[in-house]
Amino acid sequence: MNFLGYSVRYVSGRTADRAAHYWAIMAAGYLINLLSVPLLALVGSWPVAMLLLIAERLGRATHWYEPIRQFSICCNQCVCLRLIK
Repeated sequence: MNFLGYSVRYVSGRTADRAAHYWAIMAAGYLINLLSVPLLALVGSWPVAMLLLIAERLGRATHWYEPIRQFSICCNQCVCLRLIK
């Protein structure tokens, strides 16, 4: 399960860098989590619960990279602005 999560992190990060759709990929990851976690409380069978758990892990892995990347860009811009002044 962890290998799958790390693989999705790598793929989503590379996709976001190449496509430059950072916000869309991050929103997709949060949307997957937003839908899968509450549905876990409503399912009645373990196979469906397992699929939702996998979906939750994939959503978490998808949106993991984007906030870190955006934070680093923001910090770099702030440092550059301080150097210019």
